Formats: sequence, structure tokens, C-alpha cells
Amino acid sequence: MKIKTVFIAEDEPLARETLRDWVTAHSQLALIGEAADGASALQGINTLKPDIALMDIQMPEMTGLEVVKRLTHLPDIVFTTAYDQYAVTAFELNAMDYLLKPFSRERFDTAVARLFESEAKPSSDELQQTLALTASREQAQLTRVLVRDRGRIFPISTDEIEYL
Repeated sequence: MKIKTVFIAEDEPLARETLRDWVTAHSQLALIGEAADGASALQGINTLKPDIALMDIQMPEMTGLEVVKRLTHLPDIVFTTAYDQYAVTAFELNAMDYLLKPFSRERFDTAVARLFESEAKPSSDELQQTLALTASREQAQLTRVLVRDRGRIFPISTDEIEYL
């Protein structure tokens, strides 16, 4: 399993330290940066390009939601916040998880497991390619249909159909 890089955006020093300890305790995670405010988080994530961002919502200068909306590099986002009223907005921004403070180490580990499970799913680029391929197939003109009549199946050219 590939090691994933992590960026922590958290304004509370104790919460940031706890997240740092939990990230470094995971052998599949590597901490590459931290920020204590939204503007630093935006710059750090766009510069370091982590695989995962652990993002607080209420931070000085810019909220975590504003940071995510402005990112040019979009990692997997896990919101870590004490505010449950932002959950719907967070998931509309494609958050992978939403950890409501105070959360346990077990809940954190569950979020990390979910991040690695999502790796097995197709990426958005792969989904776009599949959708494009499907759309091009759907645009291909139908040239024949199969018709069942008295227990037998007959191919009929669509050019021969006058009425359906």
C-alpha cells in the first residue's frame, strides 16, 4: 500500500499536536506540513500537494471551507471540527470524512481506513473517461434491432422499420 502524504490545517495547538501524533503513528501516512490559519493552509496545500488534508473549519483569516473552494491542488479532505452545522457543505465539497471534535483515535483510524479504501475506487479522471466513452457509444447510431416473433429472434435493419 502506497504511503499517503498529509497536511494538517488546525488553529488549536493541542488539537494540531494530537493530529500530528496520530498521523505519525500510522505507517502508511507521512506528515509533510501544518498550518494554523486558513491562508497558510491554502498556500501550504497548493505548494506541497499532499494526498490528504486534515482541515479544521473555523480558523483565522479563512475558514476551512473557503480554503477548499480556493485550492488549485485538491487532496482528499477530512474535516476536523467542533461544528456539526457545516457537514452538508463539507460533503458537497467532496469531503472524504467529517470528524466532529472531540473525536477518538478509533474514529480517526476509521477515517484513515476510508481514505485507503477509496484508493481502490476509480479516480475522477477514470470516471470522466468512462463517461466520455459511454457517451460516444450512445451517440453511435443504432443500425439494427432484434425482434422476437413466435419464439424466434430476427435481426431487422433500422432502415427497414416504417412504424413502431
